[in-house]
Amino acid sequence: MYHKHSQGFEDDLITRLMKHPTSEIQGSLRAYQFSARLAITNLRHKLVDFFSAIPEAHTSAFDNPFQHFGLIIEFSGEASLEVFDDAFHLNPTMKTLISTFGAVSVRNIRLRHPRDEDYQKNIFPQLVFHVDRGAQFDNQYSLFYRNPDDPDHQPPRDTSTLILPNIATFLKAREQGTSFASAALSHQLFDERNITNVIGEYMLEQKWDAPRGTGEICMFDNRTVMHASYHREQRGYPIAVQYLY
Repeated sequence: MYHKHSQGFEDDLITRLMKHPTSEIQGSLRAYQFSARLAITNLRHKLVDFFSAIPEAHTSAFDNPFQHFGLIIEFSGEASLEVFDDAFHLNPTMKTLISTFGAVSVRNIRLRHPRDEDYQKNIFPQLVFHVDRGAQFDNQYSLFYRNPDDPDHQPPRDTSTLILPNIATFLKAREQGTSFASAALSHQLFDERNITNVIGEYMLEQKWDAPRGTGEICMFDNRTVMHASYHREQRGYPIAVQYLY
């Protein structure tokens, strides 16, 4: 029976990142050394710039929980870790990182959990933004995993994952004259002609492009973001998915 506790990053990582948002931070988890950086800084300013014609982007009711968006962590060597427990509860410090930065990407990681058969494998249509878990589900955290033990996951993946904060979904829907209620469930908000202009500005891209045999994870809360597949070159392999509490 699997009884090991899940493992998370040190409590001061957020403080250090907030104090130095444009810097790469060095740290350790157990004996594993890592670097951490923010993918998108000053998210609100970027949204106001991109959606300057939308009145809601300038109001005091501007609903954006993220000062910065997307945390990228890379271990210097492969880290073998438990990030959720045997009841599929995500580590509390991971939840705090997700609530602060919207999505967390970790490269060079191997997940230690004996129930690999519980992973689903998913891949979605091009640029259809959606949520994995509706409000009726308690397990609202999605964990995507490029599993180094899976032969299909050995090469880098052609399909990347795009992650969009809900406030950007709302503003983009307003820009396109679409109701937010319909866009919030599943909607093709972008096409290939304009998607590259916003990646790295207010949209995070998880590329799954680490070298062959490298494990990678990406975690987010379905209550605060939407995500979509982006088939950059050709349709890649399905990624492993676990839904967590």
